[in-house]
Amino acid sequence: MNLTSLRALATLGVAGIIVGGAAIAPAAAAPAPTEPTAPAAAAPSHNRFPSEWSSPNGDWAIASTFDGHDTSLRMGTFSHRDTIRVFITDPTGKRSSHDFQLEQSAVDDSWYQFSGSWRKNYPDAGPGQYKVVFAMKTSKGWRNICDKTLGFIVR
Repeated sequence: MNLTSLRALATLGVAGIIVGGAAIAPAAAAPAPTEPTAPAAAAPSHNRFPSEWSSPNGDWAIASTFDGHDTSLRMGTFSHRDTIRVFITDPTGKRSSHDFQLEQSAVDDSWYQFSGSWRKNYPDAGPGQYKVVFAMKTSKGWRNICDKTLGFIVR
């Protein structure tokens, strides 16, 4: 990952970088149960997908960052000016999408970006692993921006 890619992620507010692996959410200390409980069929213990990606030349930066309540879907680019479609596959396998319009950055007029809320734009299917794919419109339809599937976990 080069300096331009790191700057692109920093523009999106991404604090950590994932290189070649998945982010592992810190485990919260759980109180000791008073009686045996059945294992929860809830969310996996770690994210199998990265939460951020930046192109090697810094033209694209995408992120899906879960803060414990909502996921912020963010993207920035020097290369595209049109609508971006974000596809989310929930833990049940149902796929939904929402279109976001890129807006020019107030800091750099060659950088276009958007930030959207998962909870406001997509159905909540409960705990589990959610997969996120960013796509751009082309003359032949929607094309994935990168070959990476991002993800986040809802507990």
